[in-house]
Amino acid sequence: MTQVETGVASGVSFALTPEQRELRELAREFAEKEIRPKAAAYDEHSTHPADVIAKAHELGLMNLHVPEALGGAALPAFDGMLVGEELNWGCSGIATSIGANGLGAAPGSSPARTSRRSSGYRRCSTSRSSAPSA
Repeated sequence: MTQVETGVASGVSFALTPEQRELRELAREFAEKEIRPKAAAYDEHSTHPADVIAKAHELGLMNLHVPEALGGAALPAFDGMLVGEELNWGCSGIATSIGANGLGAAPGSSPARTSRRSSGYRRCSTSRSSAPSA
């Protein structure tokens, strides 16, 4: 959960929480070790980075906004931005493939859509499958 720290006379601190720093480091390390070394080959051969996406999912770097009740981490948008920034440092194309799954999953996480959630939505947040279409 995002935490705002205050100081005696310094006002609001926008420093990252220890959990946010750890999440950012995990994403940075993943980008450095898994994305950057392979990005040029995927581009050259026009290949979908399914293995990289699977590893990102296994590490919990996908669908960060999905509610816990549906198998997600229920992290705030800011935390997702931290992950996205680091993955895009690795390769913007691969980061888009990783992050785009959330575009299909996000509408299903709306409280107004509770009655329309399908097993496909839960599968999207808990497996490496693509986002379901509504």
